[in-house]
Amino acid sequence: TMTFCPNNQLDDLPTRGVTIIGTLNTVLGDLSVRCKPPRFRVQNAEISPMRTMEINAEIIHSDELAASIHLRQYDLTRLDDEDFVEIADSLCDYEYRLAQAITDTWFVDDIAELGTLVDITRIWAAPAYRGTDVMKTSLTWLLERFCANRALTVAFPFPLQYEGNGNRNTAAIRAAVTKLRTYYANTYGMKPACAAGSELTLFYTTSHDQLSSFAR
Repeated sequence: TMTFCPNNQLDDLPTRGVTIIGTLNTVLGDLSVRCKPPRFRVQNAEISPMRTMEINAEIIHSDELAASIHLRQYDLTRLDDEDFVEIADSLCDYEYRLAQAITDTWFVDDIAELGTLVDITRIWAAPAYRGTDVMKTSLTWLLERFCANRALTVAFPFPLQYEGNGNRNTAAIRAAVTKLRTYYANTYGMKPACAAGSELTLFYTTSHDQLSSFAR
């Protein structure tokens, strides 16, 4: 889970195992990236040895929390579609929904042959840093530092302020979803894996032509 500090105060952040892993230069000045050094871990060895890496990073500027980023990287080697969905179903609803969306569009072994799968699970920026280059610079750096072998990067763009809202079919939510999708498309070059009708449409980007051309 992501940790957010009240009033952006660093004293409220957990520090056990957390370290500064990098310093980035932006138009606002230097940023510090804090997180626990990520490692791949086996999720469910009884089914198949799918390994995942959790990356929970806090972006610090002038002793304030400017942004937080949660990425999950999947090593799908030696898995097939059924394995991936079955393991994901044993973890949580979100993982299951992700696995279904992936296997509805690509074959898992095609992804694994080219590299890893990276899910941009959650990104958040403090109000003062929205509209700046802080998020793009930080996310790009994390992807290059820890996910250099990625074949496919995906996300379910949905505004955090509406998480847990029972009625998602409102004008305000639809407008916020459209705005966020536009941000992902314009900033990270992501596009929908299918017709963007649902508020939880999967968006993706890849440098591999084989994955850009849908296999299904």
